[in-house]
Amino acid sequence: MFLLRIATEVDWDSEKGCFESIAREIATLYMMRPIERESDGQTTQPTQNTISDPNVPDWKFTVEHILFPQLKSFFVPDQTVTSSGAILQVADLHDLYKVFERCLSLKWEFLI
Repeated sequence: MFLLRIATEVDWDSEKGCFESIAREIATLYMMRPIERESDGQTTQPTQNTISDPNVPDWKFTVEHILFPQLKSFFVPDQTVTSSGAILQVADLHDLYKVFERCLSLKWEFLI
């Protein structure tokens, strides 16, 4: 559908219109909820009924549990970049949890 809309809805005659319409179609591709389109070509905002539709998954859940894990799996740096020191891992969530857990246990021991 995206390629069809790029071919038919983009204003290829003017440079500014071309960039605006391509940006609009790319934004529509990556939106969480589709925009309802009227017959005259004007776009409208989703109504309250479409936002609270139980069949539409919650966008926060989708971003946290589907989109971010997929992005994380694809953003793996090349071995030459990691070995040269250009990218360094500063912290690890698991290790940070251990540190804060230790701090909390020390705090409770001090209070008791």
